[in-house]
Formats: sequence, structure tokens, C-alpha cells
Amino acid sequence: MSAEVTAFLDHYLDTKGPAHSAVLINGPWGAGKTHFIKAYMERRREAAIKADPQNKRVHLYVSVNGVRSLQEVRDLFFAETNPLLNSATAKLVGTIALRAVNAATGGAALAADDARRFLGRDIADYALVFDDLERCAMPLQEMMGFINDFVEHEGMKVVILASEDDVQLGEQAEYRRRKEKLVGKSREVRAEPDIVYDAFVSAMQHRPAREAAVQGKAGVLTVFAASGVGNLRSLRSVLEDFDRL
Repeated sequence: MSAEVTAFLDHYLDTKGPAHSAVLINGPWGAGKTHFIKAYMERRREAAIKADPQNKRVHLYVSVNGVRSLQEVRDLFFAETNPLLNSATAKLVGTIALRAVNAATGGAALAADDARRFLGRDIADYALVFDDLERCAMPLQEMMGFINDFVEHEGMKVVILASEDDVQLGEQAEYRRRKEKLVGKSREVRAEPDIVYDAFVSAMQHRPAREAAVQGKAGVLTVFAASGVGNLRSLRSVLEDFDRL
């Protein structure tokens, strides 16, 4: 499944010219969407650097999980585009970081509200990744309208990650209406535990536990499949507990 999504994203992101719609990657919570897109985008970044060492970035990634305003989204993007800040910092300090930067620059940092002046002309070719759409704490129609500005008015390539089954009941009708305008193609990512298991094991701190997890991989994955849950977060949690114990 991920090979199909990879091939589709390659086509979408490599096609020259402005985008006319966004791409949606759908899948249930814990299906590995975030792991997939971060690994995919990192491979693209490495390839871009190899082709041109001056090309340090090809995408911007933000999770809108819990964000309550468009200003918070702008904070996260601003942190992504500035080496002295990062998304974790932006989440902790909120608008304080931007206020400090705006004060230092005489208010020039984020003086405008439109997409191009907000992000800067030098990153017009970047891909934008919006993760955890269904967990946004503000109305989805407002967030999707914000995302649509980048596609419709700026022609930027946008990838949205969401669990459509978890969109709030009261927002489903508006979500479908907005999606029809915003999203051109949807693809689904499902858990691939055989691949992700190795990544989880490699992150284990204690060698005996790590070796035992390697040897017991087949049995663990059999139990995981039999559970019928398919939530990779649960699998990672089990391995982390085993490592700790």
C-alpha cells in the first residue's frame, strides 16, 4: 500500500507547474500515516541535497492537533522556516516567539496575512504537509479554507493527513463539502507492522531487550495481527514497556 502512495506522491510533487488541488492521505489513528510521510519527505530532502547541496529543505511539516487558531498554525510554520526555532518550541511558547521576532524586526516578520507574503517567495516550490486534520481544535471549515488558500491562490503542493472516520459528527457534512473543493485525490495508508517493527526495535535502549525483540519478531507480529487493532502506537508502546522492564 505504501509503495502505491509513494508512487502517487512522486507524481504529484514532481509534476511541474502549480497545483490545482491538494492530496489527502487517509487512515485510522495509529495506521502509520505520520511515520510514512516523515520518512517519505526525509528521503526527498536527502535526494534534493544530493542534487544541490544548497537545497536544504523541500517541504514544511506541521501537525494541527489541538491548534485553536490560525495564528497558532502560522507560529508553527514560522518556527519551521527559522533555524533558531522549531515546532516544539513554537508549541510551548505560542505567539510569544513571534512577538519577540516581530519586535526585533520592527514588526516586519509577519506583517501580512496572505499566504505568499506570510511564507516568503523563496519557498513557493516547497510542499506543505498538514497532519492530524481531524484533531484540529478549531472549526474544520476555517482550517480547510486556510489550507485552500495555498493551493488555489499560490499553486503550492499540499499534502493533508487525516483520519476521516474520526471527524466530529457535527462537522462531517461541512468537511465533505470543503473536501470536494480542496482535495483532488485521496490515498489510504494502512499499518505495515513488519517494516515499522524494525524501526521501533532499533530505538530500544537496552541491548538484551532489543535482541529479544528481534528474535521474537514473528511471534509479536502474529499476536499484533490477531488483535485486529492495527494501531502501530500500541505496538510501539508494548516494545517501549518491554525495553523499560
